[in-house]
Amino acid sequence: MYVVINLNTYIGGGETLALRFCEFLDQRNEEYVLIVANHPQCWLRQAAASMKLNCVSWPSDCTSALLQNQKERDETVLFFEKLFQNNSELRIFTICMQDFYNVANVFSRFTIQKNIKIVHGIYHPEDTSYFSSFRISAKKIIKLNQQNMEKIESRNGLIFVNENAIRTTFSDGYQLSSASSREYVPLPIKLRSRIVLDKTIKRESVTRIVMISRFTDFKIGAVLNVMASVRESPEYELSLIGFGTYKFLIKIWLQLFPSDRITFHGKIDPSNLKAYIKDATIGVAQGTAILEIAKFGIPVIVAPYSSLKHVISRRYKFAGIFGETEGGHEFGDYRYSGSCDGKSLRYLVNKVLGNYEYYRTLTSTHIQSFDNTLVGEKILNRLDDSACNPNDFIFPEPGILRKMRYLISKIGA
Repeated sequence: MYVVINLNTYIGGGETLALRFCEFLDQRNEEYVLIVANHPQCWLRQAAASMKLNCVSWPSDCTSALLQNQKERDETVLFFEKLFQNNSELRIFTICMQDFYNVANVFSRFTIQKNIKIVHGIYHPEDTSYFSSFRISAKKIIKLNQQNMEKIESRNGLIFVNENAIRTTFSDGYQLSSASSREYVPLPIKLRSRIVLDKTIKRESVTRIVMISRFTDFKIGAVLNVMASVRESPEYELSLIGFGTYKFLIKIWLQLFPSDRITFHGKIDPSNLKAYIKDATIGVAQGTAILEIAKFGIPVIVAPYSSLKHVISRRYKFAGIFGETEGGHEFGDYRYSGSCDGKSLRYLVNKVLGNYEYYRTLTSTHIQSFDNTLVGEKILNRLDDSACNPNDFIFPEPGILRKMRYLISKIGA
């Protein structure tokens, strides 16, 4: 039995990966289950239901077993013992630190021993910062998370999206013990059998840019930087798609600096993105949004993670062009700093337009390596080869603020 778990309610790269891997398993007629959050607005649960994938909800409103009291945790353990009572072997794929700790905490408590193998995917450069926010002991928590990741890696249970994920996961000086850890497993995209490019697009007076993003603290700076660049460049038009906590900054910006060349669409269902992407000249994105644009053969400029200071700073630079970025930066999953080698949006746009047919072909060729079937096979092989079980891990203690927030949410419910 293959088990995929992701308890986030929003849509992001990890959630899309979980869905596409389950779709891959379903098409192969494998026995699997997708575990999702027990929340009515959970995107992953809704998407899985629409695709008729085998899905169950986490039995508690609390998505972290480390926050549950003893009674809640016992009930969670009992729920999964009953769910998997007829399965002697479990192959479990986790995609964020919260869900790895959920599996290790709950499945290690089973009263009937099972053959359990875990693979954890590092698809976020700050995965080991889990539970460290607003903590005096932040460095200690990060160190503990790193030690747990080192233990998984020594058991051949870690996969990385790229080399940058390796650099940000371990403490300085750590040497990989498993050669397969360097066999990177990218985020997947579902492709048609082949990408058919439209006839050569003639150079137009306006360059249509489409940007897709989730408006979080580590992405909003890049979004506002693109908006400012478009406003200052009469030859650019921007179609902006996205959602998130910092949406209010975009609305404020548009009130202060209105432009009829910037169209904000807000949140668009992934199944409807084609209508907003297909007429674009160039895309700008991070993470899986890069693939959503590139699958139409449209060149994409890769934006690194930003900081809130980039909301007002004009020093932000871009990683490069999809298909040419190096050093593990093809998804923009690293924090931009002034010491990073980067280029301005105008420089990269001009570079693409100067050799447009080349970059369209490069995009259409490079994206083939992200095909869902190829990625699914890699994950499947790693699950079969893993020697990582849920035992012998030391768990970080939740901070007081996180505990208080959980208790308040229970009172409110």
